[in-house]
Amino acid sequence: MEALKSFALLILVLAFAWKVDQCYCGGDSKYQLPLTDWQVTIINYQINASLEVHCKSKDDDLGVHVIQNEGERYSWGFKENWLQTTKFWCNFQSRLGHASFEVFWPETGTWLSDRCSNSNCVWVASNDGFSLLNGPAKTLEFQHPWLH
Repeated sequence: MEALKSFALLILVLAFAWKVDQCYCGGDSKYQLPLTDWQVTIINYQINASLEVHCKSKDDDLGVHVIQNEGERYSWGFKENWLQTTKFWCNFQSRLGHASFEVFWPETGTWLSDRCSNSNCVWVASNDGFSLLNGPAKTLEFQHPWLH
């Protein structure tokens, strides 16, 4: 029985080492290790329009939040799970329309994490729709229009 426990522990350690090798390339790499702390921030930059935000994951419903004024924000923090399958999506309502999309998702590459400075993914609602802040480039990248 002790040999079986030792073998199981060895498999677990090897699996973790493989995951680390797959996820962390050192230096300036944006790959993240499991259990990394993340934050998602939603900023309302619509002119004269409030933004209703309802975000959730498979495990957590964050409830409905209203961002009343231009420049105000709503944010939350979380740890990415061990298997790196954490996903959050949001439904948005405004006098300008509605939208629904993922604001944080599991990656096989680094597209999202390359844009999320300091593990903070910043989404900006404007009169045209939603942009993701590319933190390192200090630019907004338009992603989702308002649906009517």
